[in-house]
Amino acid sequence: MVLFGGPSLSELALERCRALGIALRPPARRNDIQQLVASGYQGAIALVDGVFHQVISVGHKELLSAMAAGCDVYGMSSMGAIRAYELRTFGMKGFGQVYRYFDQEGDFQDDEVALLHHPAPPYLPFQRAACTYPGLHCRSQRPAGDYAHGRPGGH
Repeated sequence: MVLFGGPSLSELALERCRALGIALRPPARRNDIQQLVASGYQGAIALVDGVFHQVISVGHKELLSAMAAGCDVYGMSSMGAIRAYELRTFGMKGFGQVYRYFDQEGDFQDDEVALLHHPAPPYLPFQRAACTYPGLHCRSQRPAGDYAHGRPGGH
């Protein structure tokens, strides 16, 4: 599995991914998944985080192309949950609380989970997510300067 992640991943999650042999990539941007599939990759892809303001975000067509090429594509947490919800009828699988809010709440908007962050690891946030749902993202409920365990929001 290849996982595109950044500020949504805790140190524990990163350690578990490494232990399981999951290939970690930075937050996805336009053409990252297309290039992965073009390289011959046919395994599972997990989209957790993606860039959206600094550069063009990961596109719907490249996710659809990855699925057409035989990849199982999963989305969760942030950009992944957004894209999974948008492509749910085309076979992208969504997981987690953010995805459930998109699926169940008629007025839940993507800007409520948007998080501008530094472009390099550990992807520290420039501000807090605007999420209005308590407990949705621990980091969104804490001050941006709370970096317990070396990650934003105590992650």
